[in-house]
Amino acid sequence: MTEIERREPGTIDGRILLPREELAARLNAEWMLSLTGNTRAAYLNDVGLWHAWCELRGIDPLDARKPHIDRWITEQQQAGYAKRTVARRVSAVSAWYDFLRDSTAGTQLVLAEENPARTKRRPKVARDDSPTTGLSKAQARQLVQAADDDGPRSAALIRFLLNNGLRVGTAVSARIEDMTEDDGHRVILLRGKGDVRRKVPIPPPAYKAIMAMLAARGNPASGPLFATSTGRPVDRHYVFRLIRRLAAAAEISAAGRLSPHSLRHSFATEALKRGVPLHQLQDDMWHADPRTTEVYNRARNRLDKAAAYVVAGEFEPVADE
Repeated sequence: MTEIERREPGTIDGRILLPREELAARLNAEWMLSLTGNTRAAYLNDVGLWHAWCELRGIDPLDARKPHIDRWITEQQQAGYAKRTVARRVSAVSAWYDFLRDSTAGTQLVLAEENPARTKRRPKVARDDSPTTGLSKAQARQLVQAADDDGPRSAALIRFLLNNGLRVGTAVSARIEDMTEDDGHRVILLRGKGDVRRKVPIPPPAYKAIMAMLAARGNPASGPLFATSTGRPVDRHYVFRLIRRLAAAAEISAAGRLSPHSLRHSFATEALKRGVPLHQLQDDMWHADPRTTEVYNRARNRLDKAAAYVVAGEFEPVADE
């Protein structure tokens, strides 16, 4: 139970009623502290966009109703934002309203009695449809070669992402001192989504590249595994730009649509092609819900086994003998 809840939301020591805006600000700060890493950054951005939209229209977010959310959704769709993006933003805003409501329910000052983000206008997104552009095995090899040509850090980082299918936030938070050995395996302790910490193996190609990268930096014993020239860890934006730059250098046609998640997608689909069981892949990708992993399997099967490949040749003109 938090300090605010012990004192009863809206009051100080059960006596003085806080202004609604101050209470909302306190709860908003508490909500952000309850989130971790990537989730906090994403939710902060999405809820911030909603607040900015309300401010431009003179609406207090605490007074917003479903028609306001519906209008926000419509304007985003008209601006060309993808369904997944709009749905994610509305989901974050909905979580914010739920927190305000649950934290003040039954008190002297109830915030968000109605969650306006629980609207039927929220875009429906097919769970088994992945919008991520993946790489073929040949393209992945081209990307690795481009990374090798670019330098030791690029070579190590691209292999680390591809070999383990890591989320970019997990990869850039890796630290040198967390590398060790366990039962003959080279491993590293990583922090994942939800602040979960787990030991994962470092396959030989990635390990060799990482050692070469660290040797070029003077073999530091601690600090960020992937660091800038100033010693600070690289961030997700750097990785995003790096992947597109290397893909363009490798003349990969989809270079402009690639992202760090493309490497994770490629890891998953290649693992499934190689016969890795879904339950093992779920564990390796740190998925709490097996349905998340199943998305990659359905997406792969839908392309590899598409009837289009079977039928297309039947409609081509037959050359005269």
